[in-house]
Amino acid sequence: MAGGRRVAYADVINGMSGSRAGDRAAKVQQYTILFVEDVETCKESLTRILGRVGYKVLCASSVRQALTLLDDNGVDLILVDLALPRVSGLELVETVRATEHCRHVPVIVFSSWGEITRVSGELRISAWLIKSVASMNDLRDAITQALGKEKQ
Repeated sequence: MAGGRRVAYADVINGMSGSRAGDRAAKVQQYTILFVEDVETCKESLTRILGRVGYKVLCASSVRQALTLLDDNGVDLILVDLALPRVSGLELVETVRATEHCRHVPVIVFSSWGEITRVSGELRISAWLIKSVASMNDLRDAITQALGKEKQ
């Protein structure tokens, strides 16, 4: 499993880096993404990549930290892993949808867990990406679509 994760994260790192990253940065600078992930290597890699593209990224390792960041910051999108310590990412999404000031925030699930179609619809999940399968282009496209922007 760990080997699969390293490959997936390497693909993620390579997928959004490159000469066009600076061009994209000017277009996305105004958006803030809350990234909820407990695996440090994934969190560091994606935070660096999304920052390079121009997003402001707030990181949380737990649902509790995520809720604090949501209360204290304006967030345009939540990118969440479901396999988190103590409280699952799915419970975070349920809480977000039940909270007035953030229920409208788009959510992208980026997890090793497979899609649960019934839950996706009920919780208005914008996209469900499997870490070992999704490319960085898939993630970028999901973010772009969730934020309601034209594809860059």
